[in-house]
Amino acid sequence: DGGWLKDGDAPNFCIDMDQQPTLILVRIQDIAYAGAIMRSSGSRVWFWVIDLVGAYRQLTKAQSDIHKQVFLWFNEKSGDMEFWVDLRCYFGDRIMVHKFSRISNFVVFCVLQEISKRDDHTRPKERNLQEWLQDREAALGTDQATLTFAAMYIDDLSGISVGQDDSRATQDYADAVRVIEKDIGLQAQLEHGKESPPTEHTIDLLGATFNIPDSDLDVSDRFKGKAICKLQQSRDEQTWDLVGCESVTYTCNHAAQLSITEGRAHLHPFFAEMRRLRKNTGRKQRIPPHCLREIEWWLTEIPKVRHVPWAPALYFPARGHPRRVDPEMDASGNIGFGAACPLPGGIVIFFYGKWTPQELTLHINEKESLVSYWALVLFGDVTPTFCANMRFTRVYSNER
Repeated sequence: DGGWLKDGDAPNFCIDMDQQPTLILVRIQDIAYAGAIMRSSGSRVWFWVIDLVGAYRQLTKAQSDIHKQVFLWFNEKSGDMEFWVDLRCYFGDRIMVHKFSRISNFVVFCVLQEISKRDDHTRPKERNLQEWLQDREAALGTDQATLTFAAMYIDDLSGISVGQDDSRATQDYADAVRVIEKDIGLQAQLEHGKESPPTEHTIDLLGATFNIPDSDLDVSDRFKGKAICKLQQSRDEQTWDLVGCESVTYTCNHAAQLSITEGRAHLHPFFAEMRRLRKNTGRKQRIPPHCLREIEWWLTEIPKVRHVPWAPALYFPARGHPRRVDPEMDASGNIGFGAACPLPGGIVIFFYGKWTPQELTLHINEKESLVSYWALVLFGDVTPTFCANMRFTRVYSNER
């Protein structure tokens, strides 16, 4: 009866909650990876974002069991009714109900259904896009052969379009707004200064700034400003309660997920403090010294500019490609090191040596890292066009 649009309250005792469909969780890495895939088409890439109105409803824990958000829709293929149910984010004694978390799949479905039936999607004029769609359909299926990517996180619908100019992306954006407002009945926050039409330069999304020409991202300046403000307030007051600790912890955790990957090791004291404060809720308590040290660390690291690639693995050709080299390195704990790099034509370049007394004192992992670094520098100097994307970092993780 439209009650979910008015106040977000909808009893659902008639629905078997055990039968709800699997929720598709969208991460910032998923959108970055999609951008890299779309760029592999050989065309220009355009990002756009639509912010929807009324995504949150604040409740107390006492109300949480009687306020459930449900949206029903009809599946034409199966003939069954399908539905999505909300998620909740707990902050102390408050609950922020994300109304759109389960209907996000429905919104994306409707938008892509409308966009994908246009002629510039089914029969693109660009030859490279025709071949790209054919290759993806043959390898991955019809669902993966599309010229527009769309995903929704809470109240942000993000889209990525490709083309030689912005005509396809502009029409994708206009169609998405029309479907959301005219067909589904939601409202886009265009009048609140949050309009983010297609761009091929930079765009802010989920606390990150996507640098489209360089295919990398970093924590956005706006997010950095909010994070620094929270950290400075905690440092200056040297006290916090559960809500304040949670706010700092989740903010820093989000920054670590975006680009400050080494920050994950500096989150443990915050999470331990959260657990302690949950057992001692009430007035503010003094922040422990080790947490204050971590706050100082984050205040130093957050302002730094980082360039995290969207998906570096996509830019490397397959093994055996004439423009790819595969160096191999090894290090012993008490003797020395060596590395070899086969080149096209059967040539092999290599280097080796013994550890100096100072290097012998290093941990074996540091020795392995040192040899890897030398290999990147020396082999990259010999084959500059082969190793343009090779990079070295102190932090080894599956995202760098």
